[in-house]
Amino acid sequence: MIKLKLISYLYKEVKVNPAPKNRLLKLYRELCHSLYRQIRKFSDPLIMMEVGDKHLYMNTSHNLPQIKAHNPYYDTALPRICKFVKEKQGHLTLIDVGANIGDTVSLITDLVTGSFLCIEPDKKYFELLVRNTENIQNVTVENVLVSEEEESSNISLVQVRGTAYISASENGDISTDWETTTIDKLAEKHQDFLKTNIVKIDTDGYDYKVIRGAKKLMSESNPVLFFELSPNHLTSVGEEPISIFDYLFKMGYSQAMFYDCLGYPLAILETNKWETLSQVLHYASIKKHFYYDVLLFHDLHKKDLQEFYEEEKKLFPKIKW
Repeated sequence: MIKLKLISYLYKEVKVNPAPKNRLLKLYRELCHSLYRQIRKFSDPLIMMEVGDKHLYMNTSHNLPQIKAHNPYYDTALPRICKFVKEKQGHLTLIDVGANIGDTVSLITDLVTGSFLCIEPDKKYFELLVRNTENIQNVTVENVLVSEEEESSNISLVQVRGTAYISASENGDISTDWETTTIDKLAEKHQDFLKTNIVKIDTDGYDYKVIRGAKKLMSESNPVLFFELSPNHLTSVGEEPISIFDYLFKMGYSQAMFYDCLGYPLAILETNKWETLSQVLHYASIKKHFYYDVLLFHDLHKKDLQEFYEEEKKLFPKIKW
């Protein structure tokens, strides 16, 4: 416990706290930085950091606290979406594909209660997911890989800065045969989630496969979709970044609201306007470490998307030059 507290303190001092201006404090920070580097040189120890209203276990390689410290809107949209949907529909039933260490459900439950199916294939992150959600009510966890169909795949899960992306060719931390499943199959297994009203997907490239594997759920329950769109990750697994929008349009999702990777809302675009979508996706493809989060309401709830977008715009103050 002492080791955990010490390393957590060093991480916070080095990665999270603002740079000091006082000379003595600068020297102290340099000392902390030197000690932290020595620890990280030989290991990736466990720490406990404050994320929202809770303290979560994670490894020092995880960048979430550092990112949130410098980007106040990062990862803040989904809790607001969940609150809005629960107010409109009377319940929150969410499937989280790519649950990582449980930070998403942790942040959501700071704001609103619900039922959650958290899915994480990486065993290291899954163990932390279990640990971080054990005191949150109505959480079901699954250590499986979700795709568009049930099949065997030989892949690697490559861990980078607190996330894991899927690779069929690179040597990662885990390289093995995987039995994949689908959202539709998991909803049949956990029947409380047949009426899921939000599906969140963050799989660094497999996002489109996951969406295509939720066809039955999307047809019958018309859930809100919130997924990461990273052209770099998508093309690395053979996906054309624009391809999913035709599928979504045919499934009854004709409008998509885009956020940038730091949590700022951009615009609502029509999912059948390929020229506009191509321009937006091109922008993401030429910027390093850039991606979008995409929010879609089924056309049965199209007015709700417009209402939510107007509410979101009010949260962000205009910057004066």
